[in-house]
Amino acid sequence: MSGPWASQRGIAQVTWAELMALNPAAYSPSQLFYVANLGLGGSYWFSNGTLWRPVNGSIVMASDEIGNISTTQTVIGNVAGWGLTVPSGLLARVGAKLRTMVRASRSGMVAGTCILSVANDSASTHPLAHVSSTSTTASTLQALGVVSRNSSTQLRHSSSYGASWSGSNNATMAEANIGDVDMNLVLRANVAGVGETITFKDLLVECFP
Repeated sequence: MSGPWASQRGIAQVTWAELMALNPAAYSPSQLFYVANLGLGGSYWFSNGTLWRPVNGSIVMASDEIGNISTTQTVIGNVAGWGLTVPSGLLARVGAKLRTMVRASRSGMVAGTCILSVANDSASTHPLAHVSSTSTTASTLQALGVVSRNSSTQLRHSSSYGASWSGSNNATMAEANIGDVDMNLVLRANVAGVGETITFKDLLVECFP
């Protein structure tokens, strides 16, 4: 459903900032709002009398095949070519969740430790999804993480795992002091050693406000 579809049916079209400026107590659940600049293809919202809620219960922020992004860097760091802002307000409610998933392939595997993660750039030492592997035979890495709003000033991993096909697992973030601010998500990685390449394949970012 697109913005023009919404306008033809009396659904108000707003930006995310405009919706956040409205008082949900002033609107009935039957009044829908289309937010064009939030989510893939936009998103639909309604008031439950207290909070703004997405019609489908969640917002897919990114769902990409990103096979054109790769790295050969041997020291963990940001990987150019992808970024996403999760705006303030989206994870404001205590209990709100953010799920991230990333998958990548490896070529020219060498001995050492390779790392793959999706992180908030301002707190990159606390990745949202993370995996490391010392395998010299696992050609695919994948990581999934779910963080939830623990308090007005903290996010906490509610569940987390990362796994290569060889089965390594990591959960490195307990709590991070991230309040209700814009979160600029980035990809981070390093290869095990010279001669290896990590190529990103799939990425999913989904929010449950």
